[in-house]
Amino acid sequence: MEAFKHQQRSLKEELWCLGFLMSGSVSKRMITCGNSSCACRKDPAARHGPYIYWTTKRKGKTVARLIKNEEAQLYMEWVQNRKKLDQIIRKWTRLSERTFKTALQLRLMMKKGPKGSP
Repeated sequence: MEAFKHQQRSLKEELWCLGFLMSGSVSKRMITCGNSSCACRKDPAARHGPYIYWTTKRKGKTVARLIKNEEAQLYMEWVQNRKKLDQIIRKWTRLSERTFKTALQLRLMMKKGPKGSP
């Protein structure tokens, strides 16, 4: 059980080190404009951009927001922190599943008390 607890402490430390969190993703896009005579309509290499977008879900709908270059780095860091959190949760859940039988056996043994006692 100590090995499981050690792994759990390690995951707690990872959680403690996380910074702020942001859901979604950050991506760069090349855009075709609304001008019908613009070269971007015919030549993909002539598209405008790159423009940086932060995309997430709000109330079940995808929302994309154009962000400035200065904002992009912070968004990317916080989105990465969110991904790390999700990874820690998955690890913790797997650890809990592996630990369950051992923890249950220990709990049952503690309820019974020492051998020979009622």
